[in-house]
Amino acid sequence: MSPKLLSRETLAEAFGWMDRLLAARGVRGEIYMFGGSAIVFSYRGRPATLDLDGRFEPQSAVHAVAVEVADRLGIDRGWLNDQATSYLTTSLESDSARIVDLPNLTVASISPDRLLVMKVGAARPWADYDDIDILLTYLGLTSAREVLALCEELNPGQALPEGRDRLLAEALTRLEGPGARASRAQIAARLSASLGSHDGRYRCQAITANNSQCSIEIDPGQRCPVHNWIAPRL
Repeated sequence: MSPKLLSRETLAEAFGWMDRLLAARGVRGEIYMFGGSAIVFSYRGRPATLDLDGRFEPQSAVHAVAVEVADRLGIDRGWLNDQATSYLTTSLESDSARIVDLPNLTVASISPDRLLVMKVGAARPWADYDDIDILLTYLGLTSAREVLALCEELNPGQALPEGRDRLLAEALTRLEGPGARASRAQIAARLSASLGSHDGRYRCQAITANNSQCSIEIDPGQRCPVHNWIAPRL
């Protein structure tokens, strides 16, 4: 049987359970989220992901609680996965956005520009190409030169894959060309609908300590002053 995919709603429910179970242990946990789960939860570019790539502390307590939550929700016990943390650098973690702020659990998410740098660096056709499309649209980037400059700025000396120029050219063609598989307009409309756009502004939707959503409105390209969440430039 295939593992149950993690939607934003499932992840939110899992975080709520983790908060309660950590409280029962007298432990406060922290998760730094990156990869596909950030696309789903923070930037709402696709509906679900297989697991949550993240770094978490304290490791033993958070892992034990994650397994208990998996059994409660019927999701895979490996849903909280720290196997990809070797790809993280100090610079990638330095600009995170706090998206869940509960009494005993804080979840921070990688920023969209740094996530794009990671995705371009990995460039796996089966896992990264669609996310690159989403992030290019989210950030309003329209040329390979802009993307490569961003990679150099945020992660100097990063070894990018062979054919990166072709990869980015194809991504931009998909977003701009006639009959595109995932046009920029389609992605923009989906992001706008899911992020709560209102009169050209956005409402930060980080989960707060009372299990509600932050209600601060911000302009495209700006950050929520409380949670560091960046509104997309659409």
